[in-house]
Amino acid sequence: MKTTTEYRISSDTMMLEPARQIDGGTIVHEVNRTFHVSQEPKDIIHANCYLGSSSYEGRVKAVRKFLMYLKRTPVLVYEKTGIITFPTHASNHLNCHWIFPAHIRTFQKSPTKPGVTCLFMMNGQVLEVPVSEHTVSKQYYRTNHVLRFFADGS
Repeated sequence: MKTTTEYRISSDTMMLEPARQIDGGTIVHEVNRTFHVSQEPKDIIHANCYLGSSSYEGRVKAVRKFLMYLKRTPVLVYEKTGIITFPTHASNHLNCHWIFPAHIRTFQKSPTKPGVTCLFMMNGQVLEVPVSEHTVSKQYYRTNHVLRFFADGS
């Protein structure tokens, strides 16, 4: 797997997965490719928030102030293009995946792995995340709420 040093989130980004088996960094899942980036997932989110004219802290603070999502806060990375993501765990947790819900067709608990949810993506891929179906459902709802709230200028 090829490794790059930095990553710019785009409309093709489906998930940022911590690369615990490959010397750290992130496994980036895009619509048409999967590759390794040496940046940690949270560092990618932070850097891209700045590229989107804000800070990670500012994005999180706004959501917490207006919508009261105090834990696992969804992040509107690029407001102009509506690119938003949600964490599976606390953002500083070693196994925190960042999911970009615009690509999710549906999801369900894994039939063979307890505590794992299968994400069925629009492009036909199935990605697994180490959290319950309930957690994914709650985060999916919150993320859509954040996007609608800030997109409407409320």
